[in-house]
Amino acid sequence: VVGTIIGKGGSNLRTLEAQHDVKVSLEPGAREETRVAKIVGAHEAVEGAVAAMKRIVKGVVESKRALAHSQTLDLPSSVVGTIIGKGGSNLRTLEAQHDV
Repeated sequence: VVGTIIGKGGSNLRTLEAQHDVKVSLEPGAREETRVAKIVGAHEAVEGAVAAMKRIVKGVVESKRALAHSQTLDLPSSVVGTIIGKGGSNLRTLEAQHDV
């Protein structure tokens, strides 16, 4: 969800900041489930930015629920290490590419 708010190269975040005349900073924590967003600006501007971010989060959560699906694969033991990759790198890449 945080990635959707940030956007590619920060584009969504910059648009949000420009539209609402606020400055948004996200606390570090790349793989954590939640992140703290600090929004600075005039009271009404901050409220507008918060409402916009809540709409984004709600949309992403609803779309993920609508698309929720799981599948189990039986893999030969000989390929599991290759699929996982060093330190789980291949799995993280697959998750990021396929938004899972």
